[in-house]
Amino acid sequence: MQDVLYRIASKLQQKEFARTSILSGEWRRISSSASEFWNVWEYISEVDAVLQKHQNKVVEALQFDPGSISRLQDMQLCFVSLSSPPPWFKGFPNLKRLHLQILQDNRKDLEHLLSLCRALEWLCIDRCNLEDDELTVDTPLSRLTYLRVERCRLTKIRFNAVNLATFEYDGNFIPIDLVSSFKLKSANIEFDEAVFHHALVSLLNGLPNVQNLTLKIGLLHLEKQWLWDNALKFSNLRNLQLSMFIWRKYVDKILYAVSFLRATPFIEKLEVHVSDITCFSMVFNSIILILAILFGTRFVIQN
Repeated sequence: MQDVLYRIASKLQQKEFARTSILSGEWRRISSSASEFWNVWEYISEVDAVLQKHQNKVVEALQFDPGSISRLQDMQLCFVSLSSPPPWFKGFPNLKRLHLQILQDNRKDLEHLLSLCRALEWLCIDRCNLEDDELTVDTPLSRLTYLRVERCRLTKIRFNAVNLATFEYDGNFIPIDLVSSFKLKSANIEFDEAVFHHALVSLLNGLPNVQNLTLKIGLLHLEKQWLWDNALKFSNLRNLQLSMFIWRKYVDKILYAVSFLRATPFIEKLEVHVSDITCFSMVFNSIILILAILFGTRFVIQN
């Protein structure tokens, strides 16, 4: 209903809009915020007008004045360069959601931009080429609760986000450092290829506070002989879902892989999804055996 009223109000002159306060309580609430409404609507109208003029054309540069930047709360940038901002640029002080796609920049430009967006709550970095460099954001992003990094050419990820609740990653196996994210509720990690215990040790060092972990490894490698000897623990982990393609040549080594569960003392639910159905029974029996030895019967195994 409120969206309809705003749409009607957008067709009126500002003086006519002010008179609508006598119609109903809902109109009074809308007209009481008339100044803010018209500022936002004028900004949207100006941007739409500029974009209409450049329809089906390549825009080489898009500039905002400081007033416009301060009003931005949600932004998606595709095929842009972040280099050489104007001298007055101090970031996006009220930006809450940012989706970056297919950027061709160096790490310093991206890190600088993110350090100037301290109101960010939602961030997605998608298919951005940082020339096989790391992405390190040490500036505190205390409001960030959701972070996704997908198909980017990176060597490492590190964020200082104490209130981060959800993290998602899809790409090559790289170190991920979110040790400051003490409230990390869910992490969904998908590696293209990895040695199993390298991946688990890396996540243990980088995501020690995660409560629910989903780990998918497209091409899994197992060590010839390896037992868990890491003193660190996933002390907050309650739910773990593993999805993996296990080559037949690694089936006899599955017991070494499952021994990492010693690092999950408080786990309540475990799901294991095996892609190679020809060896599933061997894998399943091995997992059941070691779970019985280590933890008794407090697991749910699904496939």
